[in-house]
Amino acid sequence: MEGYKKLSGSASSQSLADDRTLNARKAFEAGDVSASRTAHLLPRHEEATVPEGRFLKAIIFGGLDGISTIFAFLAGAVGARLELVNILAVGLAQLFAGALGMGLGEFISRSAERDMAKREEEREFWEVENNPDGEISEMIDIYMSKGVSEEDASIVARTLSKYKDFWVEHMMLHEIGMLPPTDDLMEAKVQGLVMFLSFLLLGSLPLLAYILSHSIIGHDDASTGAQLTMTCMASSGALFVLGMVKAHMAEMAMLRGGLSMMFQGLACAG
Repeated sequence: MEGYKKLSGSASSQSLADDRTLNARKAFEAGDVSASRTAHLLPRHEEATVPEGRFLKAIIFGGLDGISTIFAFLAGAVGARLELVNILAVGLAQLFAGALGMGLGEFISRSAERDMAKREEEREFWEVENNPDGEISEMIDIYMSKGVSEEDASIVARTLSKYKDFWVEHMMLHEIGMLPPTDDLMEAKVQGLVMFLSFLLLGSLPLLAYILSHSIIGHDDASTGAQLTMTCMASSGALFVLGMVKAHMAEMAMLRGGLSMMFQGLACAG
């Protein structure tokens, strides 16, 4: 391939793999078949998902919930005419408790998914050992339901069944609709930490905006509306940026993504 140089080392291989994904995306967006074929000659990426999308769900979910929850609390606290010290005490407690709950919830849910996947994987291995023809028959029916002819479905199923590990993974995806389990809990721990930090950092923005507005405008009854307006503007801005980040990672229109996230977050906040 013209312009392609074979590089050595894991970093070089990873760089080529990243180039493959990037070039393939650009070729798809431009409708360039030749560029797509060239991109596919580069080494295949080893990871199942693109690196920038690994934490997307945790960042968006945690950030959206954090901003919406704290803004809703501030709106209620201002309406109830609470003192600043009371708002800070309750707001910080809610911020930390919410972040901890979201982080632990993410970790526990992913751990539960992993345990369930391991159980199903063990069952599939047992069925492959003890009832291989039954498993082949099930997959033939699944292939046929997707429009594959019975002859081709039988060929595919009997060929793949020769490779037990791949066959079990394939059946988990297409028969059960479940991803194969990972070997350890590190991914669940990391995702839980990302969720915790996303809620904590982004959720603190409305609270910081309220403190800043309280310092600038004052704390009399006449300034309450202005304080809430500044807090709303800060929350809207944070939601807009979060939506733009989401749209950028998904390669969608950033303005539309930002506006969509902003309106959804404000609607959740009430």
